[in-house]
Parts: sequence; C-alpha cells; structure tokens
Amino acid sequence: GDDVQTAIDGIFLTGYGIVFFAPGTYNLTNDLLVPSDVTLQGASSNDVILDFGGTAYGVKMIGSNAYTAGTISVTNGSDDVTGIGTSWTIGMIGQTIFIEESYWTIANVNVGTQHITLNAIYQGADQISAYYSIATPILASTIENLTIQNSTSIGLYMQYCISSNVFTVNVYSCGVGCRIDDSNGGTIDLVVFLYNGINVIFNHNWAWTYQNSFIDNATTDSLQWNYSGDATFFNSVISFNGANGLTVTNCGIVTFISVTINDNVGNGVEFINTSKFQLVGLEINRNGGDGLKLSS
Repeated sequence: GDDVQTAIDGIFLTGYGIVFFAPGTYNLTNDLLVPSDVTLQGASSNDVILDFGGTAYGVKMIGSNAYTAGTISVTNGSDDVTGIGTSWTIGMIGQTIFIEESYWTIANVNVGTQHITLNAIYQGADQISAYYSIATPILASTIENLTIQNSTSIGLYMQYCISSNVFTVNVYSCGVGCRIDDSNGGTIDLVVFLYNGINVIFNHNWAWTYQNSFIDNATTDSLQWNYSGDATFFNSVISFNGANGLTVTNCGIVTFISVTINDNVGNGVEFINTSKFQLVGLEINRNGGDGLKLSS
C-alpha cells in the first residue's frame, strides 16, 4: 500500500501522469489518495484487484481546504456572494466555490462583511440561504480498468472534484460502493457495482454522465441521488437490490434513458421533491413496491 501511494505521489510531483497496475491483487492497508491530473490505470478490470481486506480504507479523490459552514445568497448577473453564518478568510482567495450547478474561482474575500467576489459573473438561478462549498478541488483525475473490493466503508469516494472520471471499474463488497459529493462535470462509464451495502450515493453533484453500468445486488438501496442535477443516466441496469432500485431526492434537470430497473425488493424508482426530470425508454418490472413512485 505504501509503495502504491509513493508511486501516486511521485507522478503528482511531475505535474501529471499515469500510475499503471500490472495484473495481480494489491492488498492495501491504507487509503489510496488520488491527486489532480493523475490516472490510476489497471491492465484490465478483472485482472487488477485493489483489496482493502475488510478494513475501512478505500480509494479517495478528495479536494483540500474544504469549508461549508453557513449558507450563501447570490443573484443572477452578479459577481457578489453574501455569506450567512460564515467565517470566510482571505486565505480562500484562489479557491473554488461550488454554487448550484457550476463553480467559480474566488477573486476576493471581504472578511468584515462576509462577501465573496467571484472571478466571473454568476449565471444561474438566484440563490437565497443556499448550500455551497469551498475547496481546492481535484482536477481531471481518472480511475480505470481495475477492481476495488472489501472496504467496510466507501470503496471509491470522490469529493470536490471537477472533470474527474471512472471508466471500466468493478466495485464489490464494500459498505458503500461509490460516494460522490460536491463535484462537477464527471463521467461514470462501464462500471459494475455488486454486493455493496449501498451501491452508489450522489450528493450535490452537477453535470455528470452515468452510462453503460450495472448497479445490482446491494443490501439496501442501490442508487441514492440527492440534491443534484443537470445530469444524464442511460443504458444501465439496476436490479436485485434489497430496497429501492433508484431513489432521487430534491434533484432537478435529470434525464434517464434506456435504463432497466427490475427485481428490486422496494420501489423500482422513487422521485422525492424532484422536478424537471425526463424518462425515456425505461423498463421497470417485478419490483416489490411501486414500479415508479412520485412523492412530495
């Protein structure tokens, strides 16, 4: 484990690059921390196994210097963000602030009045006492062609990421297969989630594409999608899970195309307080609860 992390850190110090895993099982006893502009690339998803051996460790892409206290207000067409219950500092200048469906660089902080000046005009829905996050994000990192397994916590955790991706990965037998928070503009493609407690949790993510994947046999809910939007989910299968197949809560502008949702113990799909969603070509059969449930 230490040797793998040393290789990752060495690639990061060069600016960018690939850490290649030859076929084999890698028994890991610490988190693998993936920084910006680094790709973890296995020889193939079935021949390279990152095994966390029943510990609480996993693969993590997590930005640094995060701050989320309080709420913000900002108006469309303005570069001024007002903090409510915040303690912003000048040290946040140059960091990224995630607001609703996009992100901006912080150009200035007025500590006395708790106002942030963005590097560009905010363009989006007016935000009043809204959630936000500030961090130094992970940029353009990728995990591909390998298997992650046997974490009692989260197999793959991504937080404060921009344009980071997961391609052709298997995630097996973890407490949570994959959790993604406060991230923007990524892709999950050709990923298999099996036998996890919960397969996937999405929180406060925007502009993601999720495609060509299998999300099956979770102990409880398979996929929880919360406070996220501007996303497309297509050509995937969600089946044989111990509770709901797909639960979408407080989301907007989400599109589901050619998704098969069968044989789940709970509802096939449940939308809770969610607006502006589109369903195209879904197959929903043999679920224990409602096939499609809309809740306010």
